[in-house]
Parts: sequence; C-alpha cells; structure tokens
Amino acid sequence: MIDRPLACLFFGLLATSLSLVPLVASEPARHLTSTGTEKRDLRFFDDDTLVYCEQVGPRQLALVKLTLSTGASERLHPDATTNEFEPAFSPDRDYEAFVQNLGNLNLRLAIRRRDTGETAEFREGGFSGARGPTFTPDGRRVLYAYPEEGRQPIWSCDLQCQNRNRLIDSSGINNWPSVTPDGTTLIFGSTRDGNFEIYSADLSGETVVRLTDHPRQDIRPRLSSDGRQIAFTSSRDGNYEIFVMNLDGSRLRRITQHAERDDYPAWHPDGRLAWVAERDGRFDIHLISITP
Repeated sequence: MIDRPLACLFFGLLATSLSLVPLVASEPARHLTSTGTEKRDLRFFDDDTLVYCEQVGPRQLALVKLTLSTGASERLHPDATTNEFEPAFSPDRDYEAFVQNLGNLNLRLAIRRRDTGETAEFREGGFSGARGPTFTPDGRRVLYAYPEEGRQPIWSCDLQCQNRNRLIDSSGINNWPSVTPDGTTLIFGSTRDGNFEIYSADLSGETVVRLTDHPRQDIRPRLSSDGRQIAFTSSRDGNYEIFVMNLDGSRLRRITQHAERDDYPAWHPDGRLAWVAERDGRFDIHLISITP
C-alpha cells in the first residue's frame, strides 16, 4: 500500500512538472554588477535606473542606485547610518518608501518625498516591524506587511503613514504585496495554508485565490509593469530558482536553472527580468529578455 501523504506529494510534483512550460530566453543574460557582494530587494526606478540593497560593510546594508547605461553606481542615501532595504517608488517618482533596521529586530517603514527629503515614519516599537512596502498605482497609498497578535496582515497607509487600513488578514504570515496597474488586484505571498504560496485578492481582501500549490516555498512575487505576469522565487526544484506565471497562475515556466541561488526578481519597465544570481559564492544582478 502506498503511503497517502507520499502519494499526494508524488502526484503533486508530477502535476507541477506536466504543467511547467519551458521558457526560452531571447538573448543571453546581461550581468549588471560584478562586485560579488550580497544583494537583494531589486526595484527599477525607471528605464535606466535600478535600486537595490547591497552589503557595503561588515554590518551595513545600504540602498544602491545603478545606472544601466553607464554601469555607474552610488548610494541612494549617502548619509544613512542605519541599515536600509526593500525600496519602492511611487509611479510619478515623487515618493520613495523603504524599511530601516533600528536594531534588535525593530523595522521602521519610511515614506520620503524625494525633492524635499521630508520623511514620514511608521514605528510601533518592540521586536517587530513593517516589511515589503509598495505603492498603489495612483501613488496615494503604500501597502506593507506588519505583524499583529500572532499573525502578519497586509495593511495600507497614506503618504504620511496615517489612516491605516487592514487589507489582507489570515492566520500565518502575509507579505510582499503588489497591485495590478488598474488597481483591482493584489498579489501577495502567504503561509495561511501551511507553507508560503502565492495568492491574488481584490483590494477588499474578501475574494482570495491561491495561484500556486506546491510543498516547497513560493515567495517574493513581483508583478510585471503591464500586470499580466508574476515573477517569483521558488524552492520547488531543491534550491531557489526564478519562475514566471500569468496573472491567473497559468503557464508556469522556470527562468533559471542553476545549482546556486537565484532570487529577488524584478521587472524592468520594458518586460525584461532582473534577479540576484549566486555564482561561485558571489552575488550579482543579471538581466534577461524572456519570451512572453
């Protein structure tokens, strides 16, 4: 007799492999960096500018701005003394949001007006903090994850970190919110069903649809600029790889296949895909054109 949990796992993996569509790159990956230092949290500011978090010292994580056309990079906030990560930018590029580490696992959400430097902060205190900020398509609110009472809902606030609304709430951890350009659909990751999977919901949080179903982790979903595709990281093949699927979860295809880690996907405005690739223990950013 076949053990039922083992059989379920086998047939689940079989179904996944049958539904996996191979993806053909239209050109080799372009290497955007060569420093080899740890990197994470990629976010395109515009067609020629990529912002990401990089380890710039033994205990320092900083936001770095890379110009694609020249390869030049510089600190986004040269005077920052705290660790900063998870950048996001409003569609009009007037505001930026990011997370600061104040020490002792205390993470603060900062929303900053870029021309004046005026900064609003959300900080509840204690050993917790906001994660995964992103702007709504109209640029008027920021979505983020924040733990409360043993679970982690997804919230929204205005540009002054006021007028908070709870959008997604469930048992477990909800994180990495992303909103479609028409403002109707929210994509996020959640452990509500036991392990991290990718979900979609309307902005009321009432209609939630599970998009992935695998015993391994599916994390860090990121919507393409046109809102038609979702890139995410998955450990379903034994290590972290980059996958892409349609907005409704169909046409799953794997972008990377390497023994080392591929993580933190980000869409270029023109539809190319960037991610952090570990090769020979070094971490650098790759950019590739993919077949739609």
